Amino acid sequence: MNTLQCARYVYQTEGIRGFYRGLTASYAGISETIICFAIYESLKKYLKEAPLASSTNGTEKNSTNFFGLMAAAALSKGCASCVAYPHGRSCLAFRRGIVAIGVCQYFPGLWGSNGDAGTSG
Repeated sequence: MNTLQCARYVYQTEGIRGFYRGLTASYAGISETIICFAIYESLKKYLKEAPLASSTNGTEKNSTNFFGLMAAAALSKGCASCVAYPHGRSCLAFRRGIVAIGVCQYFPGLWGSNGDAGTSG
């Protein structure tokens, strides 16, 4: 089946709505990247303005700047991963075929049947 045949099949079986199925999950998936960059840029700005990170002439790069940026990157990625963890967990369940329902039905059912343990590992 080529691309045109696939598009025709989707349109015939599901209509125009079929082309947008899964778009909400994609938007939720990119939220981790957005959160990560927002936190990282805020921390980077803070580190640039911090008196310990500035050098005598303002142009010299040193190990303090490097390790500060590495810590900012690690912290921002960690925070973003924690916030976006439920999305990653649901994607894993959908890929494994554990659930065959929509995202809106998945989370309340998960929390209701398993409590907090349902959202872990």
